[in-house]
Amino acid sequence: MNIKCLKLEGWMKKRTPVSEMHFEDTVRLGGYKKIEPVFSREGRYKVGDEVWFELADGSAYLCPDSSNFDHDLMMADAGRLSEREMRALEEVERVCLASEQQKQILYRERWFRHSLEMNKRFGKRHLAIKQRYCQRGTGS
Repeated sequence: MNIKCLKLEGWMKKRTPVSEMHFEDTVRLGGYKKIEPVFSREGRYKVGDEVWFELADGSAYLCPDSSNFDHDLMMADAGRLSEREMRALEEVERVCLASEQQKQILYRERWFRHSLEMNKRFGKRHLAIKQRYCQRGTGS
């Protein structure tokens, strides 16, 4: 059995009542089906064509398709470029000499860097919302 495993996506973690509502809506509208956990360990898993995720609370959900998992796995497997390598490849692309493989490497690196930036922004925004929510809940 060939098992592939990734960390949970941000929306899959239920941290606050707001994120729990978002989770429930995504599961309902996205076509996810509740299943029995296989490993009882938090993460996203793929065996053959089946993809599911398991949460710390013991629940598990079957994903409607594997394309997101496959894409995330490909991005996780891609090596990171240094700033110098990135500038060199961008220059090759700018003068229209980049091969298809070089274009794919640039695409992956740009996507990875964009994802990191978005996660930083979301993390800061999530923290601010959480702080406001907690202040309201305590009557401060």
